[in-house]
Amino acid sequence: MSRDFHVYCALCNERHDFQDANWQEDLMRELIRNQEAIAALGSLCLGADVWLDTNYGRVDTGWFALHVGHGLVVIDEYGKVADTCGKHFKCAGCDTQHYCRLDQGHDGECKKTGST
Repeated sequence: MSRDFHVYCALCNERHDFQDANWQEDLMRELIRNQEAIAALGSLCLGADVWLDTNYGRVDTGWFALHVGHGLVVIDEYGKVADTCGKHFKCAGCDTQHYCRLDQGHDGECKKTGST
């Protein structure tokens, strides 16, 4: 089964998308680990001669500059955030399905928002 991964800013509720980054969770973790360096490259990438590319699309250094230090996380195409509870549940308030984003082993009911 296909499962594409992206980088997600939970603070701003914005996602940096990649194309067909199927099972590239480790790449997303490396991008997050190096977020300060990627953000610093932004001034170099303003011209047409310098780009930061992956096999899954261009890395938007400006996006990283806006979100550096926000607690970026890995998210898959279905909305499941890595290293969280991840239980699929039905929200009583909006009657839709979500993945729980609370910490693994949390107390109480699952929620879409959490400490991530």
